[in-house]
Amino acid sequence: MWDRLMAALDELTKHYEELSALEKKKRTALATVNLKALELIVKAEQQQAEAVSRAEEKRRDVMMRISVSSADMRPDMTLMEALAFCPDKSIRVKLQSLGRRLGELSKLVEEQQQNNSVLVNGALQAVRYRLNQLGATEVEPTYGRGGSEVVSRGRGLEIKA
Repeated sequence: MWDRLMAALDELTKHYEELSALEKKKRTALATVNLKALELIVKAEQQQAEAVSRAEEKRRDVMMRISVSSADMRPDMTLMEALAFCPDKSIRVKLQSLGRRLGELSKLVEEQQQNNSVLVNGALQAVRYRLNQLGATEVEPTYGRGGSEVVSRGRGLEIKA
């Protein structure tokens, strides 16, 4: 059963490594405003997120089976707590290593996603500012009643060149 847990953690680690690589590519695509590449990256991210969800479900299932096999284990134990019940020391060491690596990767991916969202928000603000300059209007970042944008100075883009 512990080898199944190791396989599940290994699979999760590989998916998080792929997500991290995609986040790096996404940052480059955002910085260079490469929308076609960004679209492909977002699709790949969605696929990886689904794969992570499936792998996490497998991990939870294995952890539940392990906790049922031992009377002293609880289903809500962390991985490091559960490893105290692993009978094979070499597997325990490998699982500890995988657990630490997975934790580091998940934090890294979360930081990368936050950094990329800052880039996206900055780009959207720049676009909104430039559109407001061109049209001599100011569109608020919120929606009004009925789902339409809130426009502060209502002059359209009908400018004489």
